[in-house]
Amino acid sequence: MADAELPQGAGLIGGAFALQLDAFRQIAALPNGLWLALLIVLLAGLSLAIGQSIILFINRVKPGRFFFSLLLNAILFGFGFLFLALSTWLIGLLPGFVRVPFPTLVSVLGLGYAP
Repeated sequence: MADAELPQGAGLIGGAFALQLDAFRQIAALPNGLWLALLIVLLAGLSLAIGQSIILFINRVKPGRFFFSLLLNAILFGFGFLFLALSTWLIGLLPGFVRVPFPTLVSVLGLGYAP
């Protein structure tokens, strides 16, 4: 299926799965690329939390607390990602490194969380 037939976000995610350079260039150029990248990171965090949820099942956690734990894990994963992006951006400010705007860096790193 060609990228033109897919919704814009799905084409970018498919390109990230295939490690196509154009997908990373496109998300950096999109006006809403930052929000799409952050959504990908939150979904990756949620996916990780669901994968680790066997411990919650073993401990017989109540359903409300279970879903709250999944949401909290996704949000904490997102904050960890933002720390990674911020520290990478700050290192890029040192002499001899390429300076990349912070929103562009967040967009590209966030898309990298799709695979």
